Parts: sequence; C-alpha cells; structure tokens
Amino acid sequence: MTTKGSSTIRLLKLTEIDELDELEQIWLGDYRELEEILQHTNDNDQAIQTELHEKCQQVQGHTHMVQALLCGMICDRTRSQQFLRYLHLIVKDGYAVCVKQLEKLARDKFPKMNDRNAAQPSQQQMQLLWVVREFVNLKVQGIDKVCIALLRQIQGGNVRSATNRWLNTNLCMLFQESKTWLYEQTQLIPMVFYTFCRLAADHADPKYDKLRRMEGQLCCDLFRDKFSECKVIGREAVRLLQQVCKIPEFEGLWEDILNNPQQFGGMTDISDLFSVRTPKDFLQSRLTPQMEEQLLFIMERVTMGQQQRYQRWFMQKWGLMEPGGDALIPDLVRYICGFHHPSNEVLRSNLVQRWAVVGWLLKCAKTPTSVANIKLAMFYDWLFYSPRNDSVMNIEPAALLITRSIPKWLDITVDLMEFMFALADLWSKPSVDRCREGIFHAAADCVQKGVIKSWAQVSTCPQINPVLRARVRAQFRGFCPGDPEEIAVEDVKAFGFRSSSSHGGAPTPSPVQSRSQHQTSEDEPLSPRTLQSSSSFDENQRLPSASSSSSVDASAMEASSTASSNHSSASNSVPSVKGPENTEGEEDTEHFSRANSEDVAKPRDVIEIPNVLVDISKQLKSLQEASSNRNPTLFKDCLSNAVRSVAHFEGNDKKKNALKAMGDVLLNLIEHEINGPLLAPTCETIAKVKESNLMFLSFRILESISRDGEKLVQEAAINIASSMQALNKKVSTSLLYTLSACMLMQSGDLKASEKALPFYRKLLEQEARDSHESGMDSDKVLESYLMRDFRELFADDYKNVAVVLPPVAKEFNGIVVGSQEVVNLVSGCLTPSTLCDLLTSLSLGEMELIFRHEGLKTASSGWDDKILSLIARSLQWDATDQHALWQFFSAELARHQHAVETLVPKLLQFAESASHPEVVMGVVQILSTSQPTVGLVGPLFRLPSTLWKSVCVSSLARWATLHPLMLGASLERLLELSTGANEAKEESDVKCELSSLLEVLAFWADCFESRSVREEAWSDVMARVFEGRRDLKETLEEMKKSKSDAKLVQLLNRLTAKLGHCDSKQAEAEAGSKRVFSETIAAGEGNGHVKRAKTEGSD
Repeated sequence: MTTKGSSTIRLLKLTEIDELDELEQIWLGDYRELEEILQHTNDNDQAIQTELHEKCQQVQGHTHMVQALLCGMICDRTRSQQFLRYLHLIVKDGYAVCVKQLEKLARDKFPKMNDRNAAQPSQQQMQLLWVVREFVNLKVQGIDKVCIALLRQIQGGNVRSATNRWLNTNLCMLFQESKTWLYEQTQLIPMVFYTFCRLAADHADPKYDKLRRMEGQLCCDLFRDKFSECKVIGREAVRLLQQVCKIPEFEGLWEDILNNPQQFGGMTDISDLFSVRTPKDFLQSRLTPQMEEQLLFIMERVTMGQQQRYQRWFMQKWGLMEPGGDALIPDLVRYICGFHHPSNEVLRSNLVQRWAVVGWLLKCAKTPTSVANIKLAMFYDWLFYSPRNDSVMNIEPAALLITRSIPKWLDITVDLMEFMFALADLWSKPSVDRCREGIFHAAADCVQKGVIKSWAQVSTCPQINPVLRARVRAQFRGFCPGDPEEIAVEDVKAFGFRSSSSHGGAPTPSPVQSRSQHQTSEDEPLSPRTLQSSSSFDENQRLPSASSSSSVDASAMEASSTASSNHSSASNSVPSVKGPENTEGEEDTEHFSRANSEDVAKPRDVIEIPNVLVDISKQLKSLQEASSNRNPTLFKDCLSNAVRSVAHFEGNDKKKNALKAMGDVLLNLIEHEINGPLLAPTCETIAKVKESNLMFLSFRILESISRDGEKLVQEAAINIASSMQALNKKVSTSLLYTLSACMLMQSGDLKASEKALPFYRKLLEQEARDSHESGMDSDKVLESYLMRDFRELFADDYKNVAVVLPPVAKEFNGIVVGSQEVVNLVSGCLTPSTLCDLLTSLSLGEMELIFRHEGLKTASSGWDDKILSLIARSLQWDATDQHALWQFFSAELARHQHAVETLVPKLLQFAESASHPEVVMGVVQILSTSQPTVGLVGPLFRLPSTLWKSVCVSSLARWATLHPLMLGASLERLLELSTGANEAKEESDVKCELSSLLEVLAFWADCFESRSVREEAWSDVMARVFEGRRDLKETLEEMKKSKSDAKLVQLLNRLTAKLGHCDSKQAEAEAGSKRVFSETIAAGEGNGHVKRAKTEGSD
C-alpha cells in the first residue's frame, strides 16, 4: 500500500504568524504512528488489524488510534474509506471518543481548516462533513452534538461566502435525507428549525431559490410533525417566522398558525408561543464561536472610550458594512440582551457596557428594514416581560441606551421611545393590553431594581415633544417622580392597559391631580414624527388576530424606525410588505431583499400644500414638477422664488407658520437623499451629481440666499433650514457635508467652503435657540451639535474627515481647536490616507487642530494649560489614537520653535517610559524636528535615568549629526550655567546640575560603541565643549571618587577615556596641521631660492 507522508498532511491551514495548534500536533503525532504500522505490515489487512488491536490495549492507545484514524479520514481523502473500516474494527466505546473529538474540531477549529478568505471550502472541511454524514447513517449516539456545532458555523447575513453557502446547503441536505434519524433527536430538532428559519430570510435573491425552498420545506415539516419539540423555542419562533412569512414555502404554515392553531398539538393561538421564554442556547447559536469570542473581548476587556478600533475591526471582519451584512446585527443584539449577562463587578467597571455596544450596532444599520429589525430585537423581551419569570438583564441595554443618550444623542432616545410605544400598540392587535402591560412591567422593574433612577429624565426633558412626554407619564405612571406635569385622564385611558386577572392587573398609579384635557401650546405644533409613529401603520402591517390571514413583518415597524427622520404623513411611510393576497403573478422574492435601495422612502407624487402656503401654490407645484423631472434650472428658480415670496408674507404668525410649512414641503422633496448614503467625497462624484442631486442643489440655493439676499430673505432661508432640522436631525449633517466637502471638491478651493459654512453655523445657533439651550454656554452647545454631525459623517465614511475638518476648523476655530472630544473623535476615525491629508494641511498652515497659532505667536497665557489637559486626557485613549495625536503635535509645532521650548519641558512630566510609551515617542518626534537651543536641551538633563536613552541620548545623537555647532554651543552654555558663570535671569529655568549633565554625557558616550559615524559626530561636539576646560576634567575625577555606584563610575571612566581620545585626536590634528604648514612654507622658500638663482644667471 502506498502511504502519504505525514509531513504532507495538514489538518489546519495555519499561516506563518500563527502559533502551532495543540490539537493538530497531537493528531499528526498519532497519524505518524499509524503510518508506521501501515508501512511495516506491507498492506496485509489481517496484520494491520492485529497491530491496531495491540495498540488499543496500551494505556490511552485506543484514544490515540481513534485520533489517528480520524486525522486520516479528514486529511487523506483517497484512503478515507479504508480508515473508516479500520475505525469500525477497533472502536469499543460506542464511538464516544470519536464524537467528542469531532465536536471539538467542529466547534473550535472549523474556520482554521481553510485558508483565510478562501473562495471555496477546503478538502478538510468537506471530509469532516463526509465523516459526520457516515456517522449519521450509522446513527452514532451523540453525533447530534457535532451537528449543532456545525450549525453554529453558518454565519447569518453572509451570502457572499461560498464556504458559508456550501455548509448551509450540505447540512440542510443531510437533515432532509436523514429525516427519520432527525425525528429521533429531540435536542437537535428545535436547533435545526431555529437555524434554517433564520437563514431562509437571508436567501431572498432568486439565485438562491433552490436553497431557500429546501430550507422552507425542512422547517415546515419539522414544525408540523414535531411541534412539541419546536415549541421550546418559544417567542423567538414568532420573531423568526414573521421575517419569512411572505416566502411561499412558509405562507401556508403561517396561515395555519394564525387560523388553525389547534392542529399543532393543541395550541390555542399564537399567544401560547409568546408565553414560552426562549432558552439562551438558541440566542447563542446564531453567533459563530469565533464571533462570540471577539464580541465578548470588546465587552469584557476593552475600556469605554477605547473601543472604536476594535469595533471597526469587528465590522470589517464579519462584513457588517457589506451589502446584506447588517442582517447579522439583530442576532448580535439578541445575544447581547438575552444571553450575555455580565456580573455586577463588570457592570460597575469602566469596561464597555452592553448598552454602548447595542447603540453602536444600531448605528451600523443602513436601511430602514434593518433598523426596524434591530429595534425589534432590542425591545422584543419588553413585550412579554414578567418580573417573576424574566430577567431584568434582558431589558437593561435598551433602558440604559434610552436614558444615557439624552445628553448627547437625544434623537436616539426619542426614536427608541417612539418605536417602543408603536410596538406596544401595533404589534398584536388582540394582545395590545398584554403588550402594554409587558412594557409597563419592564419599565417598572428597571426602576425597582436600580437599572435607572426613574423615567422622569425622559418625561421632563424639554427637548422631547410634549406628546411623547405625556405618553411616557401615562404609560409609566408612578415611575416618573419629580415630574411637575400632571397626568391627563384621557392619556391614561388612551395609553394604559385594562386590568385583567389573567395578566395580574396593573399596579395602581400614584395619586396625582388629573386634568380633563391635555394642554399643548398652539404655537408649538405636534411633532410629525410622533404623529407618524401612531398613524402610519395600516392593518396589513400588524400582527393579525386568529381570523386574519395577513402576516407579521418587521417592516410593520419601519415607519417608527424612520420616524425620527421621516416627517411626512402616512402616505409617505415606508411601503408595507404586501400580504399573500396581493402577490399573485409577482416575484416572490421581491419583498425581502435586505440591502435594496428601495428601502429608502421615496418622495410623494403630489405635494400636499398647507393652507398657509396657498398664496404660492403655483410656485410649489412648479417646484414639485421640477423635482419629479430632475430639472435643476427650473428647481433652482422655483425654490428661490418661493423662499423670497414666503419671506415677504405679512404678519408674524402667518410668516412663522409659512416658513415651517415651507421647510416641511422642501424636506419632503429631498428627504430620500438626506436619509440615503452620502456622496463619495471625490471630485468625479461631486461633478457628476452636483446638478442632479436635489439635496445638494437645495442647500446651495438656501446658502446663497442667506449670503446675498436682503435681510428678510436671509432670515427666511435660515428659518426654513431650521424647520427642516426640527423634523429630521440629519439635515444639519447633510448640510455640513454639502457646504464643506462637496463645495470644496467642486471648486477645488478651501475658501469656497469656508465662505459657505456661516450658514451652517447660523443653523446650529437657531437650533440651540429653538431647543431653549441658548442660555447655556454657546460654545458648549455648538460643540455638542458639531460632535453629533461629525459622528454621523465619519461613521458613514472615514474619508470625510480629511475634507470636512479643514473648513470646519476655520469656521469654528474657537470650538474645534484644542477640543478634547473633537481630537479624540478625529484620531479614532483615521485611515493612512486621511492622516496623510490632515498632516499636510497642518504642516502648510491650512488648518489648526491642536493650537491656535495666534496664541503661539503672542505667547498668550493659558494655552499650554489646555494642551496639558488634552495630553492628560489622551493617556486613556487607544494607542493608535495617541500616535495620531502626537503626529498632529509635531506637524503644528514644526513652525513654532519658541512654543516647543515652552511646551516640551512640561510634556516631559508625562514621559514615563513604562507607563506611557506613546508620550515618550511623541516627545522624541517633536524634539527630532526642532533645533537644539539651550531652552530645549537643558530640561533633558533633568530627566530620570530611565529616560536617558529613549529621550536624552536619542535626541542628542540626532542633533549632533544635524546641528553639531548649535548643540555644542548649547552644551557650552549649560556648562557655564551649571558652574555659576554669567547666569542670566531668563535662563534660570534651563539650568541643571553639573553632575547630572556629566552623567548623561557619560551615558551618551557609552551608547556609541562600534558606531563610528555617530561617535565621530559626538567627538566633534565634545571637543568643542571640553576644549580648554581643565576644570571639567578635574570635576570628572572628583565625581569618580565620590560616586559609590560602580556602573556610574564605569560610565564616567568611559567619558574620561573618550575625552582623552578626543584630546589626542585634536593634538594629532593640530600637529598634522603644523607639519603641513611648515612643509608648505619650506617649499615656498625653496622655490624662491631657485627663482633668484635663475635671475642672477640671466643677468
């Protein structure tokens, strides 16, 4: 028999940088032992069996031979059948060892069995699945655990990977072919249903029809035939089925669940599934083990504020930003809420908290459908919450995200609260009381168990619309202490739930004085997005009653998920997914494409002109026509005329209402572009769409009017933009991008965007006045708004940093320059190309980020304290962010030598090499670009000995090569100051002890063994410094006698020897010069004698 050498066998595909895998080494060692048996038995089958049985009699021999045969079956496809036959012959434990090893391999090593980013599955992976299939055919006990481990390796939302699709397809085929065996595995059945029901939602594309049909058939068969096993999934089964109920294979099953539930083992209705809590194992199963490990690392090992780099890596690793990749995010949110419950010690620490991770994942979603699915995953446990049976940890992330977002990200708070209330009202029409009750109990438990102090921080926030605040008071009555507002009786009736013995009733509300009518200010209209959250749902979007055949879909919540950015009426909401009765003759897969651009709301076909704008209805209709036809010239003229007309309306109230209505109309036309992806910040892209992109065109028109028009028209432009901002917080973000990046790319001139940005500033100032924040520190308010827009822009595309920041830093110089929040955000969003662009701008003086250059030139007081505060804060940042910060320092300080002399001595206090190596590297980088003045060199000699080499010597060595004369002069002056000679008052700060100076120089001398070039530069500097200074040499001798440190004495001896070597070289050089001079003189005299002799001879 021909054998394959073990050296050519590999179980795992490791790279050069990967450490050796222990399991692989053990298996390969056992396989080499098996090869020896096969070689010396000369292909004698009987002899091989005898040898194998003898090996199995030894201690651990059976385990080693089983591992060897498994390794052969997986790694050597040509002999896999033979190895399997040998395995059947020697096994004596019912394949227990085999199953245990295969489970470990499938759980921990499956990704490593293939090359990174491989296009196809590897031979090892295919053979592993072949072995599992053979064991399933044998009905080996425990092989179901291996199947569960393999199911976990299928990543949701990843249809791009051929390996992922291959594993999905082959496991589905295995279970279809082995259905008799599968029906006997009570633990495996619900996991198979849960996995493939979830994965079927990802395969909407027609090219995956065959796989989707196979998944649908398998899931429907399992649910119908094995309902008692599938029922243990509980409420999660409903959430998954609602995502696939429009797929033809699932339509019949969903209709039977709604209309004929009795056929499923006595189920009365769908609420029976709501009552069953989903076991944690199912939530964990939708994350691969590697994915789970990396997500836990972020939440258990990374401190708050330093997670950006890890989050970006996680997003890239698992394709969250790829088309369709955000379908994985709901699985991550369900895992975080329902499975990962950290200890109190972690909750009290400064590690990254769950609510922060959920908020980050919510921001990763790109389409309204994905946003709705993520929010549903976040609030799903709230709907059915019972304090007796459910854990408060399931609802803690959403509660904390709501309350912690109030100071800086209020739009998130409002959006989540509106979605939660819409979910309670519209998720299940016959169970609305039960859903509201569940949300009430969840909110109450958060307060009673100390997750949050109260819900008053939401109900009393003045920036939140009064209607939503009233809903919070009514829904969470009794848990908003300190709220001075009364609870209206009609609000309690509208938003409360009826007490029912079946649900245990509702807690008695706290005694408050009721009022007969909820009062709202007439001049403060209700927020359209609040009205949208309760009016934009049609009957087909709700969870139907038992008699209805329509379906549950997360798209029912899309109107709420986009409510914060979608202000229009119900007719402009995200189109609902059509029910089965409307899909005849249409493509079945049309409705569940997760990354389709159609998810973004489209503008209405007809403008609903408010009464207050009837006077300019003709202009608005022309504006609508220009918008529909994409006619930029007509659109520009119509919009300009409409704004000027509204600006001259008579009557303050009429004009105010008209401006708000005008903002509503304009926002309706361009909102799909505001909510959509930003334009790529390139000249080609901007040039291509600058006239066709209505958002870009509208903002340019408003900005132009605000700059060139008369005062009334200028104010009208600002007020229209402000009314748009009140309806959609992304308006300011898009405006900032348009006026900075787009105009910069269009004109190629930074001044063009700088001239346009005052309009953006006025918008932020108007927003502060409208939100009653004008009495606060104006710079702080503007900074919070800037940071909000920066986060949105930079999260969309890191390239935006380089094009947006320079003009903004000039317009908001007093806010941006030196701001710890801005610098930290920018540092965390850099790519190599954007960092290069920013450093170029800083070096050329086109922008300021760390220092105000006027302050550096005039040496104004206080600037260095602000910088030191920034450095102290940066010590808590990620190392990559700190490196970027120090590069900013170096680029800006390169042109301000006097500022370096002032700042570096203070920066050295942070330079503790062991604790903060980034500071040490940053200081050395600044010193390397500066000149060795006395003020800069002196403080180096006062550093502790631990920093001599990393800071002092490295800087002195560079200066000795580049600036030897200046360095020598500075050292001479320092020696004079250290001996008390000619000390000037202004030089007292740079004075250092003579002994410290000589010790550092001795250390410097010791560092240059076998470095002739740099030692030569050192010798030149020292020769100048010590020339004629015999007192310094005497001081050296005295120091050697007085020092007890042997190492220091050795260094001083080295310095003395080096200086002696310098003196001898200098003496030799002087002697050589004298000799050359004498020879030259002698040669000159000899030539003179010859000339005179010739002259005399001629005479």
